[in-house]
Amino acid sequence: MLIPVKFNRSWRAYNAGEIAGFEPELASDIVSCGAAELVLSEELEQLKKSKKQVEHDSLDERRKAKINASNIAYNLQIAKVQDRLEKKKAAGMDTKEEERLTKKMESEKGNIATLIAESKNP
Repeated sequence: MLIPVKFNRSWRAYNAGEIAGFEPELASDIVSCGAAELVLSEELEQLKKSKKQVEHDSLDERRKAKINASNIAYNLQIAKVQDRLEKKKAAGMDTKEEERLTKKMESEKGNIATLIAESKNP
């Protein structure tokens, strides 16, 4: 069984503040020379919880970035379709083409709504 210790100062390859596990005899030697202190199980549990929270927060940030990028791409796509629609209207576009482009814009709006809904669910 490994005993977790937290280093107070540099010791071999470990830096102050790092936590590592060692066999009981070596952990005892490291603690007795003052290089580290034992990590209590409550501290270890708290560290695990905070690590999970950081991972969760990071995932949320990635989701938000993905939604933002999708919104930008969506707005660009809609702007292109609207621009084409306006140009073709000015050039005397027929109603079927206008309907097709309008449906394409509505389809793009549905795609982004679906993406946003999916990204909110982990």
